[in-house]
Amino acid sequence: MSKDTISIIEKCIFEYLIQIDDYALKDYLKIWPTRPLEFRNVVNIKYDALRYLGKVKTRPIEKYHELVKKLIDSKNDLFWRQSYDENAFGKEFLDRYAHTELIGTRGPIVSDKIACGFLLLGPDIEYPGHSHEAEELYLPFSKALWKKGSSEWVERPAGSLIYHDSWVSHSMKTTSEPLLALYIWKGGSLDQIPDIL
Repeated sequence: MSKDTISIIEKCIFEYLIQIDDYALKDYLKIWPTRPLEFRNVVNIKYDALRYLGKVKTRPIEKYHELVKKLIDSKNDLFWRQSYDENAFGKEFLDRYAHTELIGTRGPIVSDKIACGFLLLGPDIEYPGHSHEAEELYLPFSKALWKKGSSEWVERPAGSLIYHDSWVSHSMKTTSEPLLALYIWKGGSLDQIPDIL
């Protein structure tokens, strides 16, 4: 793990977030880790899903373009994980799913106030309904279908803000392209494995 690489990505995330004028987002930024950052050593595991990371396409005019580019270039320095085993959703799902926590109770940057990282889903896969105690904010960098509770699927474009309150069931579904999304958790247990619904 390169602390310099992790610091650069964290700085890119923060600089991207402070450009967004959204009241609820400000609550997340108030508890963002301050410098000097505290680090812990973590071990990276390589998952099959990482083959889709390079297929996430952004345009230079998009505010998050540089962030996504740095993430792709640094994928081998990040703390990739899977929260589930094959019994939960099956092998096909695990082959197309991974996430990396950058900040939090398990990631390389220590925080007990927020967890922040990236979710990666390959194409043509559904992340079934799940919920957790922490409130969650997603910022997708590619389009996908999103669902809350029993509502209908809604296509959410790249760059949109998606909020999930504590214990609200939510699902994601990809079509022909992979989904890469920034997530931030606050409140509740930051290392909880989501409940499958």
